Amino acid sequence: MRDGQPSFTSRMVMFFRALAAHDPAIGIFNDSMAEQLLSARGQRIVRRPRTYRFMARLFRRRPRLKGAFASLLLRARFAEDELARAMDTDGVRQYVILGAGWDTFAWRRPELMARLRVFELDYPATQAAKRDRLTERGLATPANLAFVPIDFTTQSLSTRLQESGFDPAVPTFVNWMEVTYYLPLPVVEGVFRELRALCA
Repeated sequence: MRDGQPSFTSRMVMFFRALAAHDPAIGIFNDSMAEQLLSARGQRIVRRPRTYRFMARLFRRRPRLKGAFASLLLRARFAEDELARAMDTDGVRQYVILGAGWDTFAWRRPELMARLRVFELDYPATQAAKRDRLTERGLATPANLAFVPIDFTTQSLSTRLQESGFDPAVPTFVNWMEVTYYLPLPVVEGVFRELRALCA
């Protein structure tokens, strides 16, 4: 990611989630909203049968790519399954998504959103691009979703969350996948220290 530019990686994750939603044989995780957030060109690509024939040939030649594709879906499925479990067993009522990218949870899971306050944190340019696309597609932001722009390398996580209405006393589930390996180790460690001090 270049300074001041939206994350290309997060858009690619959304694209692959849209591809998976078109193939019922995959069945790991169905992001029924991802395609709506793609550009017009991206939507044309995921609707072409030849795209899936190309992917099948690619995966046969390079099995590791198939594993990487599956891991994108598995981690999303795992996180949301664990969130639902924690809501039922641990009374979780806040959901923090660090490096949310183009995540569509708030629009896909109304049955969970009805019981949650959700905070999406991401790099300002990435978040702005997503919000612009949501507006273009006529997708309203749920009242219990807070967009929190943050640069993890220069801003305090706990400060940004509390400025956005986060309640430290409420049991919270934190989802932080993918972003960590793009950040220096001291930044990652600092975020974990802040979370431990902040969350109930």
